[in-house]
Amino acid sequence: MNFIDTNRQKQSALSGAIFLFILIIEIIIELYLPDHLMSNFVLFVFVEILPLIQLYLLVHFFIGFVKLGKVSSSKLMINSAYLLIGYQIIFFLLEFSRYLPKINLTSTVSYNISVIIFGLISLSFGVSILRLKMPYSTARSFAGFLTFSVGILYLTIEYAWIASFLIFLAYLAQIAFLYLTSKSKITN
Repeated sequence: MNFIDTNRQKQSALSGAIFLFILIIEIIIELYLPDHLMSNFVLFVFVEILPLIQLYLLVHFFIGFVKLGKVSSSKLMINSAYLLIGYQIIFFLLEFSRYLPKINLTSTVSYNISVIIFGLISLSFGVSILRLKMPYSTARSFAGFLTFSVGILYLTIEYAWIASFLIFLAYLAQIAFLYLTSKSKITN
């Protein structure tokens, strides 16, 4: 039996919860705050600072899965979590490359490639969660199934909009699962 660092797992789960909360606030602000109320400062915080905080929280969240993969000897989980971290960092850098004139992330081709890559990574990450042998099998199955489903939906591109809603549930399930793992013993 291997033991997982419970404080690290709880911190990673908390980072995921804070990330999700900030993301929901960001969506609400985008949808409901009229343009004329957005001051330069609010716009600066919203556009420049908030994504940095979100990136940090998301990386910290997925590090919890790297640790879980190491304790449970799941190379697929370790690799998938690192790929998700790498994808998020690259996507973040590309978002900020809008200041460079030659890179256009809004083009259909680059969007489709990005969605397909994220779908593949989510698919493998979902499989890695489903393959774990540990307690809390219901939470594991639910988180793994939702993550797997998100990956499939993103791969279709046509149904990526459904995946964009379903990913919130997948993140919630992953947060709950990560938190529950902080209370368990992991078997190889």
